[in-house]
Order: sequence, then C-alpha cells, then structure tokens
Amino acid sequence: MGGLFSEIRRRNVVQAIIAYAVAGWLVIQLAIALEASLELPAYVDRWTTMAVLGGFPIALLLSWIFDISLDGIRLTPKVQEAEPQPIFPENVLANRAPTTKKSIAVLPFADMSQTGDQEYFADGISEEILNALVKVTELKVAGRTSSFAFKGKQEDIRGIGETLGVAHVLEGSVRKQGDKVRITAQLIQASDGFHLWSDTYDGELVDIFDLQDKISKTIVDELQIVLDAALQPRLATNMTNSPEAYEYFLRARPLVHNMAGQETLPKAVELLEKAVGLDPNFAEAWSWLADAHYSLPDQSRTFKYDYHFERGRQAVVRSLELDPERPQAYHAAGYRASTERRVDKIVDAWKQGYEVDPNDAEIKTAYGAGLNALGLFDKGLPLIKEGLAQEPLMPNHSVLLGLGQWCVGEAEAAGHTLDRAFELGSPEALWQEAYRRSNVISARAAIDYLQAGRPRLPPVQTQYFILPMTWTMMHLAFYRKMGFFRWVLGLAMPWLTRLRIATPSYVSINAYIFFGSPPGFFRAVRRYTTANLYPFTTMLFLPTEEARRIRTHKKFPKFAEEIGLVKAWQTHGWPPQIQPKPGTDGSNLQFTCS
Repeated sequence: MGGLFSEIRRRNVVQAIIAYAVAGWLVIQLAIALEASLELPAYVDRWTTMAVLGGFPIALLLSWIFDISLDGIRLTPKVQEAEPQPIFPENVLANRAPTTKKSIAVLPFADMSQTGDQEYFADGISEEILNALVKVTELKVAGRTSSFAFKGKQEDIRGIGETLGVAHVLEGSVRKQGDKVRITAQLIQASDGFHLWSDTYDGELVDIFDLQDKISKTIVDELQIVLDAALQPRLATNMTNSPEAYEYFLRARPLVHNMAGQETLPKAVELLEKAVGLDPNFAEAWSWLADAHYSLPDQSRTFKYDYHFERGRQAVVRSLELDPERPQAYHAAGYRASTERRVDKIVDAWKQGYEVDPNDAEIKTAYGAGLNALGLFDKGLPLIKEGLAQEPLMPNHSVLLGLGQWCVGEAEAAGHTLDRAFELGSPEALWQEAYRRSNVISARAAIDYLQAGRPRLPPVQTQYFILPMTWTMMHLAFYRKMGFFRWVLGLAMPWLTRLRIATPSYVSINAYIFFGSPPGFFRAVRRYTTANLYPFTTMLFLPTEEARRIRTHKKFPKFAEEIGLVKAWQTHGWPPQIQPKPGTDGSNLQFTCS
C-alpha cells in the first residue's frame, strides 16, 4: 500500500486531481453565468456539470500515464534503479585541500567497552584531542565534521589523508568501565599507512583531561613541532570537575553537531541543562547550550521560539562571564546578536572569536560569513576558503562559499559548490542552487533540480508543503517568477508563520528575497526573530534583479541603519554596491545604493 501511495505522489496524480477540480468548478460557474446572461437552454449547466464529472476518470487515467503540470504534458518517466554512490561525491574529492607535512586528522575512536554503549564517550575523547591540537598554530588539523564523516566506513587511510589533505591520521580506541578509562592511540602516516607511534593510557574519569593532554603533547612531539610558550603548560582544557556533568556534555555535543530532527537539538538542550545544573561553572557546556537553543527553532518543530532565544541569551552571557577565551562562546554570541537584529554585533562577536582562536575552522568561517553579510566578499571569501580547507566535508561551509561565489559573479563555480553542499547533506543548498539555476539557466532547470532533491529534504522543511499544490505554487512564485502567485504567497505567508506551520525566519525572510519584495523583506526581518540573519543580508548582494530591487529601495538606507549595517560598514569597510557620499562617512543616511 505504501508503494502505491509513493507512486501516486511521484506521478503528481493528487496535483492533477486538485487542478482538475479547480478548473472544473470554474467551467461550471462559467456555464451557469452564461446560461443566465445569454438566456441559454436550462440544460446547458446540467450537461456541463455531467461532462466535468464524466471527464474525471479520464483525467485520473491521463495523470497516471502522463506527467501533467503547469509546464505541459510529458510521459511519466520510469523509476530509475539507484546506482551505488561513492562514500563522498566526486566533486568533493576534486576540491580537496593540498597536503602539508605538519597536518593531521583525528578519527573517531572506537568504543571497546564490554557493553558497547560508550560510543558517545569515545567520540568525545577524540573530539577533545582534536580541539587540543587545533590550538597549535603550526599544525593543520582537519575539522571535526570532516574527520567524523569517515565514522563506520571502511575507508583506506591513504584515501582519508588524500580527501582531507593531511599527512597523518590519529586513530584509537577507548575502553571505559565504571570510573576506569583506557585510551589507546596510534599515529599513522597517511601516504603509506605506516604506524609512527602507538601507546596506551590508563586512568580514571577524574583524570580524563590529563590523559587527553598527554596524548596531544605526544603527537606534537612526534611531529617535531615546538609549542608556543603559552601552550607549554596544557593543550587539553580542564572543562569541569564533575564527571557526571562531563558525561551529559559528551552525550549532548554530537546532537548539536547533527542538528536537524526532533531527536537532536531538543534532546541536546535537555542534556546540557543537566550538565550546567550539576556544574554551574561549566563554561563550555554553557556555550554549547546557547548554540543548541539558538539553532533549535530552525531545525526542529517548536512553538517556543521566544523561550529558546531568551534561554540562549542567558547561556551566552554566563559562558562569557566564566571564560572569555572560548571561541564557541563567541560563535553563540553572534547568534545572540542576530536575534537582536544587529549585523554589526554579529561581525564583532565572530571577529573576537577569531582573534581568540584563528585556527578554529568554525569560527574562522563564521567571521568570513559575517564579512560576506556586509558585502565585503574580498575579505570574507578567503576566510571561508581557509575554513573549508580544514573542513572539506562541512556542508554549511560550502553553502556559505557558494553563496559568496555567486555574489561576486562566479556563477558556475557557485553551482558546483552548492551542488557539493547538497550532496554532503545541506537542505539549504537545494533551495539556493535551484534559485541560482532559475536565474542563470532556466526555470525548468531549477524545478527539475528541486524535484530530484525533494525526497532528501528533512521533515522540518517538508512540512511547508501541507498541500500538493503548495509545491507547484512555490515553483511558479519563486522560480517562474509569476507575479500573481507571488502575490498569493505574499498574502499567505503571515498566516503560515502565525500558525507556526513553518519556521518564520526561513519561510518569510528568504521568500521575500526570492520575490524581490522590499516592503515584505523589511517587515519580515523586523517581525520574525532569527539566529541566522547574516545569510539573508548576504543575499542582498546577489547579481539578481530581486536583490537589486531591495537594496536600491528608498527605504533601504533607513533599514540598513536600523539593523547595524551602516555602523558595520563604517567599521569594516563599504561594499562596491553601497558607497558613502563624497566628504561623508555615511552617517545620517549619506550613502548611495546601486
């Protein structure tokens, strides 16, 4: 039965039925009106109604055989057998970073506990060793997302090194029983799989941070790197004195990384709240708690947007009070600034995080994305590319790069980058690449791309399409750019968001950029709180008529001043499209937009 319903959806039968019902109703109403106005015989409306009803089975049959849509009639294609897919798309491997001698990837350690239920703990140990090594400026460390992408895959060490652009790979195992811990680690040369070093460390949970520090320093010694004086005392951070709080933290952090779905961020919030409850001075847990709260409304279904944003703000404040030297806290501080609708504070927060740890791929990319949000792509894109060199398998980083490439006119490169991001698992990349194709290639190319990618969208996004016709309406409004359907969706959008059927920030703000509606965009930003304001201001610099229409609108200067763009431009520089008038610094709206 499930297969039948899937085939009905694939063949667009429901959409055809709805379209036939609407068209039939209009024909009947027209017949009734003409019968009265032209004094036609009384049987005209009856025969018309019978004809419409009689045509229904025929329309049903045709919709099964043919793909009937507003684009025309085509024979429904046969289902293609899925071809085996490589572990990573070829266009990912084609963009791998060059290998340097002093470089390493830390793979997730294997869980060797007797019960086999300590995988989260083994992953956490691996990630903490990775975080310790990142502090060594001379050492290039592949990012967590890229290294953990090989988890559970029987990939050759040489292939891993080639993909991640590293000369060495660290792997190992963790055995935890009660309060006892045994960690085995081995350093491997990626070019030939030769084992350079291996050792085993025994201790108790209370010693876990000391064990991580010993392993990290041994690796640095083996790679013949001299540590900076500031790093001589410790590499690994002693985050908490509560083993139980640390356990909750290690269980939660992978869920924050995974994000999408009802079993990730909501559960992470619950676990992290327990961690900070046990240890109120656990600064790292507070910063991850802030990230989880801020990210949850865009990734999971919730009716408590305001609660999560306020709780996120409290967590950021607490984390920075406890330790202002943690880049993760500044990452969350950027989200806080976004919910306050202040782009200048977003960039300032991520700049501070970058200055604290310029080796952290995530904060480096975030700072680059912040500069891109100001239209300063000459400054932002190099940082994003550096971050992506450390995290080549991070889908969100590729989305930010692709968006920036399109903004500076590199449309073809942007297409490859966005397509790679979608292959790696970013649903946002699907929408952005479809929008790019509708502008650069054709509406048909955009719609085909969407149709092919739609089955891979997460539930939090597929909920937007409550009715089958919603999908078609979106095609017509977003990609075929038909004014009537843009008007209809523009009217429907506030109701959708008011009913909490879809995330307000994504649906409304993004849609109004696609529409090129300045009043709608300004209103949506002012009305809907989002932790992700920066991609939307980046899109204002796209080489599209819709983006140009917004940034050249007469009310844009006031809006730009209101959300901190003007202040940020005065601090970091002005983009080519926005320039202060001669003899001014742009204050009092003294700047021009093109």
